[in-house]
Amino acid sequence: MISAVNDTTEQSAAADTITTWAGCGVRAFGGDGGPAAEALLNHPGGLVIDGEGNLLISDTYNHRVRAVHPDGRVSTVAGTGVRGFGGDGGPAAEALLNHPMGLVIDGKGNLLIAETQNHRVRAVHPDGRVSTVAGTGVRGFGGDGGPAAEAVLNQPMGVALDGAGHVYVGDHTNHRIRRIAPDGRIETVAGGGTLRGRAAEGAPATDAELYYPSDLAVSPSGTLYFTDTHNHRVLKVTPDGTLLAVAGTGIEGDSGDGGPAVEARLDKPLGLALDASGNLYIADFGNHRVRRVTPDGWISTLAGTGRSGSTGDSGPAASARLYYPVGVALDRSEALYIAEWTGHRVRRVLCAAAATERTRGAELMCELVSPGAVQRGLPFELGARLRNRGTAAIQGDDVTVTLALPRELIALSGRSGPGECSRRSFPGARLQADDGSLDGVFRILADPKAAPGLYTAQLTVRHDQRESTSLLTVAVVAQTPELDESALTVRQDSVPEASPGEAAVLTVMLDASVGRRVQPGEIPQRFTAPTGFVFSGAPTYHYGGRYTGSLDNCRIGDSGRTLTVIGNPHLNTTGDDRGPLTYVFPVMVTEDAEAGSGADGRAVIGRNNAVPLAGTVKAGPGAEPKADTLTSLESGGSPHRAPDVFRIHAALGGREAAGVRLRFTLIEPPEAAFRLTTGPCPQADVRTGPNGVAVLPPLSTGGHATVHVSAPDSPSAAALYVSVPLLTARSALTDAEGRHD
Repeated sequence: MISAVNDTTEQSAAADTITTWAGCGVRAFGGDGGPAAEALLNHPGGLVIDGEGNLLISDTYNHRVRAVHPDGRVSTVAGTGVRGFGGDGGPAAEALLNHPMGLVIDGKGNLLIAETQNHRVRAVHPDGRVSTVAGTGVRGFGGDGGPAAEAVLNQPMGVALDGAGHVYVGDHTNHRIRRIAPDGRIETVAGGGTLRGRAAEGAPATDAELYYPSDLAVSPSGTLYFTDTHNHRVLKVTPDGTLLAVAGTGIEGDSGDGGPAVEARLDKPLGLALDASGNLYIADFGNHRVRRVTPDGWISTLAGTGRSGSTGDSGPAASARLYYPVGVALDRSEALYIAEWTGHRVRRVLCAAAATERTRGAELMCELVSPGAVQRGLPFELGARLRNRGTAAIQGDDVTVTLALPRELIALSGRSGPGECSRRSFPGARLQADDGSLDGVFRILADPKAAPGLYTAQLTVRHDQRESTSLLTVAVVAQTPELDESALTVRQDSVPEASPGEAAVLTVMLDASVGRRVQPGEIPQRFTAPTGFVFSGAPTYHYGGRYTGSLDNCRIGDSGRTLTVIGNPHLNTTGDDRGPLTYVFPVMVTEDAEAGSGADGRAVIGRNNAVPLAGTVKAGPGAEPKADTLTSLESGGSPHRAPDVFRIHAALGGREAAGVRLRFTLIEPPEAAFRLTTGPCPQADVRTGPNGVAVLPPLSTGGHATVHVSAPDSPSAAALYVSVPLLTARSALTDAEGRHD
């Protein structure tokens, strides 16, 4: 970094230094009572600072809320680590949580927690008790105008508070922002309408169609800011209810630093925080950055280079790598805390507000671009991107970038031959204050005849009378023949394990022998989920954890059972794609899945043979009652057709059974369909087709449940088979001829 400072420095040069504040990067649980930097976290999410200076962290996949105390120790505030719901009225440390995310402290010192998978907002009171503030635990939408505790939410992600005591909830999968008044009544304040994108700007916020809103922040004037995550935007609702854009064009991307925030591109923004000066900090999740929007609407990057990873501690935040930032929070000194979802860490940027205002004048920073290793005969990029970290603009006429190359590296731009210098100047350009940028990156070719080895180029940046020199070393490797996908080895890297209704991750690894260059081009890659699992979200990829991106050209079909990717699974063609290549697929266990393990999934990469994919469905609560829980099944029907009423009885003296599933199969003809209605079975999963499932409600001692079955397309002689798990004897229903199937 070189600095051309025209006046005095206001803050320390270390004002933007980034460090790890909590978590060692290992995905697990541990470390309570010890130093926070040595603790084990598992996908940290929401962050908040309480009145005593403790940093509270939603340790989401550990189903806990942890605290980092001012002395650096870490402890558990809420949750036992067991996923579930329970403990209201008792100590928070003994309560069951389910994927806690957003956090906020209200004016009475209550900690409010958005419990995403419990579909509730819970509160931890100053005396340590826990209670439910909003949500019944049923996933859905309902309750506006009534008590929040009786409302129905759908995966709430964020919570925020205004000066009047209103609690705002990012009702993520309802695509709404809900507001809870001090008297406990709930209403929708944004979302639920039909206006999309720019058509909604300037209209009432309730007319807008949102797309998975997540986190929120409220200014002292009462303006509500929130991330419209899958619309790749940040929006605000003014006190009169008008919706306006703050950042993002609505198109996924990574651009716009140094310009108007509404013209920038974001990638699934999540966390938000406001400082005392009105600067808005955005966790730009998919771009691995934290962006800052000033009160006058200009956007810049405060932390992160745009590349995934958890590196750069003790250096400038803008030169560090972040790993999917999710939550952000500011303490009283305006230090910024960043929760890294996949880095399993919380990072801290010292005095974030001062980091962009530390000099009166101009400060030029070089962000080096160098691939490390390149293939002989292939082009690559080498140089630096120039950013202005000061308060005054820099004239491009005063900036020159020179790249001195060894003979083996040939510049394709800048009019230079082998062994000569390439120069770039910027006449007429103006490098704006607050992280504008100039392109000092050159296109270089490694000479096809160059001997494999290390080659060093010298980069010199001049601004006014100041000069900065950096040495960029590139490893040139011999070009190998391009191979197609048959050179890939494909295997499953992780086996998902989850209970019905739970999310998990399935990973597939593609690799090749060391040095083998694989470049098959755009080919179809088809994946089938193992029994009980469905694909549930956008997949990503990474090369050995170094480079991460989205598998954009993909399609989920067959109700989530299959996923197709059209892409180029290349390996070892540049310095960034050294293997292995890992695909990360979000999956979920279906509600009617039965416990067990299977390997009937498939991964087919182009013309390669299919590779089996396995998964394990764990038993959910009540899924394995004792064998004597259910004792009998009664059937009814006319003498000339199959029975159509089934009654299930619970055992006398048996314990309650919950989640028992009846499976119906139409024996003949196979193309006929039947329908299920459930009578007093409100939890039944009703399906139409040649097979069906009905999920029984909890049955207590002596209780029963009735299921009605009709097969309107089948002849009167068709037989139905019903399988009831764990009956003393499984029952088969006979047809009109008395046959037993």
